Formats: sequence, structure tokens, C-alpha cells
Amino acid sequence: KLFIFEGYNLTHSILLVALSSIGYILGPLLSIYLADRFERKYSIFALSVIWTISLLIIGWFPNYATIMIFGCIIAITIWKEAGFFMIFRIA
Repeated sequence: KLFIFEGYNLTHSILLVALSSIGYILGPLLSIYLADRFERKYSIFALSVIWTISLLIIGWFPNYATIMIFGCIIAITIWKEAGFFMIFRIA
């Protein structure tokens, strides 16, 4: 569903995009930290579980605050996933 049909205006949509952008900035920083601390397969598994749970929560409770909070978490964890898969492509 589009946000406009749910009653959200342009300001809400821009705020959601801005919060996701913050997640895209924090994701690579988290990736650097986790890559040094934990083995790759454990990091990928843990962040995949967090990503899946976040998507399920957004699906079950689709209100504005939930979409903002868990959307940011998804943006953080998806960069971690993408970073690990890029390592395999380069190597």
C-alpha cells in the first residue's frame, strides 16, 4: 500500500526516508566493527535473523512508528549483508 492511501503525508514520507538514510550510514560502521570481532558466518546469520524479525514486525504492526524504527534497523542490517557478499565477489 502506498503511504498516501494510509493517511501519511509528504512530511512523514520524507522523515521515513531520512531515518532510513541514517541506517545506511550506520550500516557500514557496524560492518567494520562486526567484521573484526566475529566470524563472517555468525554475523551474517545473526543479522539475517534480525532483518527477518524486523520485516515480520513491520508486517504484523504496520503503524508509522513501527515502520520508522524497524525500517532503520533493516537499513543498518542490509548494508552488513551486502558488504559480506561484496567480499565474495571481489575475492
